[in-house]
Order: sequence, then C-alpha cells, then structure tokens
Amino acid sequence: MAVDKQVGFCYIIPMTYADKLSDEECKKVKLKDVQMYKENWDIIKEVAKIKVDKKGIFA
Repeated sequence: MAVDKQVGFCYIIPMTYADKLSDEECKKVKLKDVQMYKENWDIIKEVAKIKVDKKGIFA
C-alpha cells in the first residue's frame, strides 16, 4: 500500500507489481504508473453489494 502524501489517496499496489521493481525503480515510481491501483470506494461498495445481493442477505 502507498499513500500520496499531498492528498492522502491510497494505492493498493499488488506485490506482483512491486516485486518486479528494483530498489532504484521503487524510488522513481510516478503516480501515473500506479493510477490503476488507486482506491475507489464506490467500486468496492458496488462489488460488495452485488456479492451480498447474490447471497440473498438483503433480499
């Protein structure tokens, strides 16, 4: 996980991505390179609701 210190956005970066980087490359990662891993609570809520609805918990 990484946090943008200017705004506080969280980036949940998979270890499969991070493990491929050398120590030097880790120091030079730009936000545009990890944008796809930025937290998005709306998507998380939507996926959770779909899963819960399929189980019939809120039916």
